[in-house]
Amino acid sequence: MNISGYVTLDKYEQGVGSIVNLTSGAILLGSNSFLVADGTLTLDNALINSGALTVDVPGIVSLNNSSRFFVVSGNTNIDGQLNINSLSCTSSNGNFKIGPAGSVLGTGSLNSGGNLNNSGFVAPTIVWCAQGAGLGMPSPENCAGANGICNAILLPVELIAFDANDVGIAIEITWSTATERNNSHFLIQFSDDAEIWNDLEYIQGAGTTTNRTDYSILDNDFNFGVRYYRLIQFDLDGASTQYDPISVERKSVMNNSLTLLNLQNGLAQAQLLDNSGTAILSEELFVSSGKMQLAIPSTTPGFYILQIIQEGNLQAIKIMVTE
Repeated sequence: MNISGYVTLDKYEQGVGSIVNLTSGAILLGSNSFLVADGTLTLDNALINSGALTVDVPGIVSLNNSSRFFVVSGNTNIDGQLNINSLSCTSSNGNFKIGPAGSVLGTGSLNSGGNLNNSGFVAPTIVWCAQGAGLGMPSPENCAGANGICNAILLPVELIAFDANDVGIAIEITWSTATERNNSHFLIQFSDDAEIWNDLEYIQGAGTTTNRTDYSILDNDFNFGVRYYRLIQFDLDGASTQYDPISVERKSVMNNSLTLLNLQNGLAQAQLLDNSGTAILSEELFVSSGKMQLAIPSTTPGFYILQIIQEGNLQAIKIMVTE
């Protein structure tokens, strides 16, 4: 079986004779344990995050071409064979134990956030580091070399979702990443014709992380029709990646009620003004969880100003009523 994209799962168990290959750019995220009891699991320029890792005899795990197997919370137990080839890394936040039948081969890096206990065979060419004790290792501890290899593992900004939805009072733009490496920030742009683009907002990135990160912003410009959005990601060194644009159609913002988002909790004064500045609606409402529902009276189609006043702060939003 070949895995080439982004996969999440609770638990992973690999049985007799199975062959699983994670091809270039593949990311597999598991919240609990990984067990390779038999067969072969190969990573080729790929990433696995797991809660724990156990490799039993005769199971084999091989990391090639700057791959990384990161055990986030649990321990790593190797009784089978672990191949960590050039520029690849196996890193465990917990203890790392190599049993009497276990072997670790290659020229990559082995890191442990706890103790590293070797009762089997570890090739002297493995670069290793342990925050606790390192027992039975055949070569001197080299944390600078081990951390250098692990930190150099390629973890691109892996975009797994990018959406825009009409939420009543605004367009909500959301996106999510599976991993990020050296991510400085994102730029969201909008266009009404998919040709001329305007900056909407800059959002700071997560830097480098192997955890899923979710982002969202609101577009309070209430033009009607089709609006396009695109996402641009910037590395710390200034390099950028532009993703394909998405679109959302807006037919009406006034359907008897509006949902107001990102407000302060507590009392809020809402006023709806016509183009002459006359208030046609004035209501005091309570905001809970940052949201407020506002009932809208029947009005003549046209442009209106919705004012939200909270603790002396005024927010004005131009909206348009259609038939």
